[in-house]
Amino acid sequence: MFGGVSAYIYSYRLHPDLRVDSTSADDGSLRRLLGVEPDAPFDPAIAWDEAIHPEDRDAYVDALRGLLAGRAADIELRVRRADGAERWVWMRDMPRRTAIGVQVEGITLDVTGRREVEDALADARAELGRLAATIEDVLYTARIDADGEERLLYLSRSRDALLGGQPRVAGAGAWEAAIHPDDLERWRAARAALHVDARALDLEYRVLGVDGRQRWVWERARVRQAGRDAILLDGTLSDVTARRGAEERRRLAAL
Repeated sequence: MFGGVSAYIYSYRLHPDLRVDSTSADDGSLRRLLGVEPDAPFDPAIAWDEAIHPEDRDAYVDALRGLLAGRAADIELRVRRADGAERWVWMRDMPRRTAIGVQVEGITLDVTGRREVEDALADARAELGRLAATIEDVLYTARIDADGEERLLYLSRSRDALLGGQPRVAGAGAWEAAIHPDDLERWRAARAALHVDARALDLEYRVLGVDGRQRWVWERARVRQAGRDAILLDGTLSDVTARRGAEERRRLAAL
C-alpha cells in the first residue's frame, strides 16, 4: 500500500523493440492488482502487457517509446484483471540509460476510486448544467480572496441573458463592471463583510446591460466555506426589474 492506495513498484530493462525484461518487481502487489491467484503461473512482464486495455495500448506504447528516448512516463490507463474487471492505474516510470540499454524504475498506483469520483462529479456537473439552463436565475460559485480578488468556479449560462449580451470584460470582473456606479460601493461593502462574519448576502442593486438597458438584480448568496485567506460563495442572481417597476408605479400612484 502507498498512502492507502494499492501500489506496484518495479524496475525493468526496455529493449529497442519495446520488449520488457523484469529485473525487480513486487510480484505480490501486481498479482493483487491484476487479480491473479498466488499459486498461478506468473510472469510480471507478460502479465502486465496482456492486461493493458486495448483502447489504451497506443498510449502505453507511446510511453515506452518516450522512455527509450529518455523521457519519463506519466500516464493513466486501464488494465483488465483476471476476472474481467477494469481498473484505472497511474503509471510513473523514470528511464536511466546504462551500458546495456535503458533501465526503468517505476511505480504504478491503482487510482480507480479517484477516477470513479471524478466521473461521478463530471456527471453531476453536466446534470447541474442542464438544470441551470432551464432556470432564468443566474447560479454561481465564486472564490473570493481576502484582498477582494474573485475567481468564478461555476457560472450558469443565463448571466449573459441577464446582462443583455456577452460582457466585454472577461471573468469575474464582468459582473462588477456592469454594476451601476451609484450601487457599486454598497455591493463591494456587502462582499467585504462576508470575510468578517461569513454571513449571507441579500442585496438588490442595478446593473447596466450590454444592450444599454438598466435592470434591477436581487443577489442572494451564502458562504459555503470560510478560511483565513479566502471564502467560497454560492449565489443566485434574479432579474427583479419588473417587480421594482411595479413597486415604483404603486408608490407614485399613492402620492
